This record gives sequence, C-alpha cells and structure tokens, in this order.
Amino acid sequence: MHESLSLERIQEFPPALRDVAISAARGLPGDYFLLHRSIDEAESPEELYPLCLPIVFAALDPVRIPREDGPSAATAMAAISLRFLWTRGFPVNAGVDIWPRLWSWLLFMHQLPNHYCVALIGADISTSVLMFVGRLVCDPASLSLISRTVGMRAILVRAWRLKFEHLEEDASGMPHLEAILRNLDLTKDPAHLQECVEGAGGSLHNFFGLITEFINFLVPTTRSTLSTRAHYFLDAIFYPINGTPDNEEVRRARHGAGLATSLIRMMCALARYSGPRIPTHMGPSATEDLLGAAVLKLAVMLKDPPQEKAFQEAVFAGILRAIVLYGIRGAEVEITTELLKYTLPLFTVHYSVISEMESAFQDVTDVAADPLFAKSAIFEAWVAFRDLAGTRIALAKFWASEIYISRNACDNMECGIIGPKTEFTRCGHCHTVFYCSRKCQRADWKYVHRTNCGSLRSFGLRYRDTLSSQNISFMKALVQSDYQKNKEEILRKQVTFIRNNPDLPIVTVFDYGAGRVRITVETIYPASSLMTNYIGINCVEYVPRAVRSGGRMELHLAAVPTGTSRRARMFPMRSNNSSLHDGVRRLAAEGTEDLARRVQILIAKTRDGLVQIH
Repeated sequence: MHESLSLERIQEFPPALRDVAISAARGLPGDYFLLHRSIDEAESPEELYPLCLPIVFAALDPVRIPREDGPSAATAMAAISLRFLWTRGFPVNAGVDIWPRLWSWLLFMHQLPNHYCVALIGADISTSVLMFVGRLVCDPASLSLISRTVGMRAILVRAWRLKFEHLEEDASGMPHLEAILRNLDLTKDPAHLQECVEGAGGSLHNFFGLITEFINFLVPTTRSTLSTRAHYFLDAIFYPINGTPDNEEVRRARHGAGLATSLIRMMCALARYSGPRIPTHMGPSATEDLLGAAVLKLAVMLKDPPQEKAFQEAVFAGILRAIVLYGIRGAEVEITTELLKYTLPLFTVHYSVISEMESAFQDVTDVAADPLFAKSAIFEAWVAFRDLAGTRIALAKFWASEIYISRNACDNMECGIIGPKTEFTRCGHCHTVFYCSRKCQRADWKYVHRTNCGSLRSFGLRYRDTLSSQNISFMKALVQSDYQKNKEEILRKQVTFIRNNPDLPIVTVFDYGAGRVRITVETIYPASSLMTNYIGINCVEYVPRAVRSGGRMELHLAAVPTGTSRRARMFPMRSNNSSLHDGVRRLAAEGTEDLARRVQILIAKTRDGLVQIH
C-alpha cells in the first residue's frame, strides 16, 4: 500500500484533531463529518489535507456500499471522500491502491440519478468519472490496472457523451478526457470497442457520431481557425479513430456518421494552424503527424463502397480546399499528389460527384490564388486534375440542360431505328432491351428474346448495379463524348486489330481507371482476358446481337473502379447505317499503310447522314 494511505499517518494530526481522526477512520459518521469540517475551517488546511488520505481511503472500502439505493451514512461518507479526491487531489502513484475502491463507488454512483450525484459529490457523475480516470491514466501502473477493468470504458464513454451534451454550461473535466483519449486504449481490442459502443448508445454509428460531433464542435467549418487547446483535443481524438479495426461494419458506421466531412474540416484547420508547436511521442510536431494521419485516413475511407457517395460527400465537404491548403503548407505531398492524379479523377465519371465540382472549385478560388500554391510540389497535378474536371463539368452541364436529348435505338435488329428515348418502351421482365413499337417487341420475342429474356434478368439480378440511373446515363454520355473526340485513334486501332485478328469479335474498351480515358481495342468471348479482368459483362448476349445488327451495333465497354475491382458496363454504340463499320473492315483488308490519312478520308466520306449513339 502507498505510504500516503497508511493509517499510521493519523498520528501526525494535531492533538486537537487526533481523536476525531481516529474515530473517523473507524467509520463513525459523526466524527467523519466533523473532521472534514474542522479541517476546512483550520488556519492552514492545505497542511492537513494529505493526512486525510488514509481516512478517505478507509471510507471508500467497498464493503460499505449499501445494498439498496437511497440515502445512507456510508454513501454520504463516500461522497465526501470522492469530493475530497476530486477537489484536493492525491498522489498519482497511489492510484493502484485507490482505483479498485474508487471504481466500486463510481460504479455504484453511476447507477444513481444524476441529481443525487451532484448533491453528494458536488459535481455530476460524468465530470467525476472523467476527472478521476483522466488523472490516474497518467501513471503507468494505474493505467495498466484501469485498462483491465471490465465495464470501465462503457461508463467512460457514457460520461463523455453526457458531458458533451452539456459542454456549453460546464466544461470541467474536459482536459481529463484528453488524457484518457491519449493514454487509454478504447478501440483496438474488440471487447474494449464493444464497451465504447455500449456507452455511446448501443451502436457503432453512435460511437462515431460522438467522435464526429466532437470534431465538428472544435472545427465547425473548413474556414475555422484552430486554437492550441482544440489542437490538443484533435490530436487526442485521433487515437480512437486510428485504433478502430477496419471492417465492413466500421466502414458503414464511419460514413453514416459523417466522419469524412469532419476529417476534411480538421485537415483544413490543421493546414492553416500557425500556433505553438505541440510535441508528440510520434515525432517532432503533432501538427505534421495529424496532417498525415488525417489525409491517410480520408484516402482509406474514399475506397470504402459505395465509393461514389463517399466522393460526393468529400467534394461537398471541401476536399479541394484541404488539398490546396496542404499544397501551400507543403504537407503530405505524396498522398495529396496521389489523390489528384489517381483517386479524385476516377469519380469524375459520376454525375453525382462531378455536379458538385463546379461550386467546389469556386470555393477554393481564394486559396488557389495564393502565389505559394503555384510554387508548390502538387501544383502541376492540381492543374491536370482541374482541366480534366473542367471538361467533364462542361459535359455534365450540357447533359443536364434542356438542349440535350437522350436517344435510344430499337433492339429489334431488323429495325434498329434511332429516336428520342421517351419514344421507346423497355421489356418489363429483363429491363434490358428497348423497342420502338409493340410490333418490334413481338417480332424480337418470337425470334430471339424469348430465349434470352430469362438469362438477361438473372444476369441483371446477379450484377445488380449500385449506381443510380442518373449516374449510368451520364456515364453513357461521357463514353459518347470520348468516342467523338478520339474517333480517329479508335478507328486506327480497330483497323489494326481486325487485320491481325479477322475472325475475332471485338470490343472497344473505355478504361476510366486512370482518370483520363484510356482506349483499347480487344476481343471478347467467355474465356477472354477481358472477362477475367472486369465484372458485369454479358458477352453471351451482346456478341450475337452485334452480329445480327449487320454492322449497325458496335460493342463499347466502360470500365470504372468499384471497390477493389473494376465494374464494366456495356454501352453498345448504335448506328443508323453500316457505312463506317464496312469501311473499317475494308481498310483492314487493304493493309495499314498510310492508315491515318485513309481513316480521315473514311470519316469524311461517312459523316453525312451517319447517326451514332450510345
């Protein structure tokens, strides 16, 4: 036992108080209350406080905890002892002896109505829990003991939640929360995390909600100025964020609670922080450590499915501002460059993301104009991304305007008429093929679709698209735009491929996996490498349909990232005649000499009257 808790110290009391102290140590309520009152009224009470510790320690003996709720002398004595420890303090290295008794009484008090605790201790139970634990975790031996206490984290997180709900009226106990977050493992062990979840309200969403609300309290917007005190808290709050295991349930909870938005606000505030340097055991500066940890965690979250929703949230929350501020500061160049080159461009193929981009770029006009940014290591990557996004923003605005008319083609290959999408009806069973009339639908059913309808429906259910119809429609418009811009290159590649592989079915692949489109011409059949590299391709249906079209249907494939794999979507290009298709095959038969000029001539000859849609 720590020497400060030994009853032998009672002999050090002044003679006038020694007998009362001995009686108080024996558990006599009257003398216990009299002793504390006498000490408070003494001329030099601070000299007597250390002598009271053995008596306080004795009063907290768990055997004195009442078996029934309600007022009792033992509860009143324990309350005075807790209040004494709370206001007067105690040697931290005595924590290993104090904690077991302290925990037993805190657990008992935790079950009482909060107003009763306020009356007994002089502070609400949440403040008391945070103060006691926060003080003790700074001692390694006490920390080890507290960490092994079952149920402690549930009460601790509940105290955090209750305190946060009334933070504006009373901020006491919050500095101790910082010490707790920094020193005590809350989330790495599954059992510990489960306790935290229980204390937060019963779900991971509640737990991450508490974390995000706390960050948002410290950093309300992307333009907030970070105080040194708030910086300390952000550093502490990242311990449970980083400690939480990365699994599907956690990923859903993180996104549902809006952690990405909070991280972006945090990144912006940290990138602009110019206050005192805050030391950390991880490195020379907590600011630089946090700048790296925050952007790394955000980069991980942006890979969580459904990714397009994560990116939409990130763009709306201000990720572009965070990246520019990082560039100005010169922080985490490698990660921010990767975001600009490889991560953000991927999702400019989604209308839900690109539609947020224009206002997002306008929002960073002020910081992007900083001369330091133009000199930054990420500026070149920023310009490339800005130009790519600008092109797709313009397409998105055109696509969403009244000028743009979405068109379709009849899937009865004997017809193939092209017209406004509103004039077509879709098969109600497979939801895949479209017809311009009931006559064409009946004809196609009789000769082809009767056989394929069931398999098309099964395939659609198996590879159910997670994207909205709006995103898919915009992606189709993007493929159409990229085809027109790269038409000469595509035709040259088709001619070369067909000449080398005259009997193989071909597909033109628009790969958006690197941001800017990469176009290749490949073959497609069930065992082809294309079928193993991508998911969601129904070549069994589309290849025969292209053959039946007589050159009026060409297979185009859009490949986009989906989690750890790439989802492919077939957007067949339909033409109102086969002139271009026939011309490509004629060029392939003639050879590849002077191919560029011959392709240009072919395009010019077939331009009039040719309609091509996706």
